[in-house]
Amino acid sequence: MIKKIAIYSFVLISSLVVGTSCSSDDNKSDGGEGVKKGSASATVAGTYKGVYSSSEFDKLLIVEDLGNNKIRMSGNDKTPIEMEVQFVSEYTDHQDVMHKTGELAGVLVYSADAKTLTFSGKRIMENQKLIFFKGTKQ
Repeated sequence: MIKKIAIYSFVLISSLVVGTSCSSDDNKSDGGEGVKKGSASATVAGTYKGVYSSSEFDKLLIVEDLGNNKIRMSGNDKTPIEMEVQFVSEYTDHQDVMHKTGELAGVLVYSADAKTLTFSGKRIMENQKLIFFKGTKQ
């Protein structure tokens, strides 16, 4: 019985040591060869040219990085909208960004490969117009 417990313990400890030493994301955030992403708000910040709703073409949307993964979107006499953003996945090298879960301002999706931003706003004030924007980073 003691021999079985000793063998089981050895196998368990060996698998833990091998599992942690072979982790695929060891160098992602410690300055190694992995990709450092920065912040989601810095990734999405910039000027976008696109369409508001389906009637306003070639319009600009300016996305400012407010720090701490917060952004402010403004442009074309629209009321500025502030919201929190996050990377779609912390476990890949892709820098796609989306609205933070539970965000009241609306739904934001940024595709890093295509450099496109889509935003569909929610009405959170009585006389606020619904905003929809789809554009490309300039």
